[in-house]
Amino acid sequence: MEKFKVDVAVIGAGNAGISAYHAAARLGKRAVLIDRGCGGAACSATRQVASKLLFAAAEAAHSIEEAEGVGVHAVLRHIDGRALMKRIQAECERFDAFSRDPVSEIPAADLIHGHGRFLNTHCLQAGERIVVEAASVVIATGSRVAVPGALAGLNERLLTPDTLFELDTLPYSVAVIGAGPAGLALGQALHRLGVRVGIFESGSGFAALSDPVVRNVAARCVGEGMDVRRNVELLDARWDHASAILRFKDDDGQEFVERFAYVLIADRSIPDVHRLGLENTGLELDSRGVPAFTRRTLQCGDSSIFMAAGGALSCGPGAGELAGGNAARYPEVQECRQGPRLDVCHTAPQIATTGTTFSNLPKQGYAVGEAPLDIVSRNGTGRRRRGVLRVYGEIGTGLFLGAEMVGPEAGHIAQLLSWAHRNTLSIGQILDMPFHGAAMQEELRSALISLQGAMAKPVTAWSPAQSHLSMTE
Repeated sequence: MEKFKVDVAVIGAGNAGISAYHAAARLGKRAVLIDRGCGGAACSATRQVASKLLFAAAEAAHSIEEAEGVGVHAVLRHIDGRALMKRIQAECERFDAFSRDPVSEIPAADLIHGHGRFLNTHCLQAGERIVVEAASVVIATGSRVAVPGALAGLNERLLTPDTLFELDTLPYSVAVIGAGPAGLALGQALHRLGVRVGIFESGSGFAALSDPVVRNVAARCVGEGMDVRRNVELLDARWDHASAILRFKDDDGQEFVERFAYVLIADRSIPDVHRLGLENTGLELDSRGVPAFTRRTLQCGDSSIFMAAGGALSCGPGAGELAGGNAARYPEVQECRQGPRLDVCHTAPQIATTGTTFSNLPKQGYAVGEAPLDIVSRNGTGRRRRGVLRVYGEIGTGLFLGAEMVGPEAGHIAQLLSWAHRNTLSIGQILDMPFHGAAMQEELRSALISLQGAMAKPVTAWSPAQSHLSMTE
């Protein structure tokens, strides 16, 4: 049995793991990277490439269907699903061939091949023949899809965002479980490519939006033409070698059965820690086996173990950098400066949130401004559809708090507002910035003026019913 003694051991060679290794090394600590050879960083980048290629194909097909609205009489003759998937796979292979593998830059002496598993808090076994004794450990094993028990028996009929792109051709039909950001984006793209798509959400949620005005508008705009059912409960699922048969119950208690070729789970990811032997560390674990940790430091309790797996830190500095730096400093740790939230759902139109979301606003002392995000001018079809931008500010200080929105270029608007939030700007200071007259800029300016006016009124709390704009077709 070969033994190593190091300052910091990092489990997982994805983006977070590599960042954690370099952060510890920069602080002068002897660090090793334990990698089981899954290529996490490359897999993540390749998945993004595949998704973007699928979205581009869906947009091309949708543009042809919408072209008649501007006098271009194009005909969508056929969508070749086999050719489309073959192109996506070929482009991903080409991307992999030309991409720089960050693991190859790790010195051979610092790279240990094998599956890392805790023997105790400071001792790890890597593979069958190596034991690593570490003063501190970073868990950077990425995430995995949490499959509901009702779907566990579907086997190859169950898809994730990774296995979706391994199919030889576009599926005939797909049931998407959950109306989260990834599921909605993939579901809408497949729908526009001719796949029969059903989206089933157990609650009233839609793309993680918490503002009821924005959520309802998003459900109408993004869900247009799709079979989206909210407030339904998945009872059970089985497969008959040809398709998956799903049984649901709606909010009226009525049961119904749907049949799809495949079932896609895209938004139920959890940290992939189930084979790490964390039960040997004495850490407090939740029902999923994930250790409790502090998000500002990524430290698990007061131990020398730090969590950088599964999107542990959604904003601010990278999770790997923070976890690796604190592992090197242990027992001294530093808190990150929490940056503003910025989430973009790549549907058409886009859905975005930044800063403090509606559900996290204080119970009083804030105001809401609102403006429509007009979609008709972007696609030129003549159909009147409206998105909406809702911005939140603090009464008294005038500070910008956050925003939720759905509409064209929502991601760009959210990016601008996230910078304003990061620099603690007031609504007046944002309005003092230049706006160059593009539609997006004018819509943003209108929402901020609306908010500025609302903050001048004697309002201590706000409800969706007080919205001054009618978000109807």
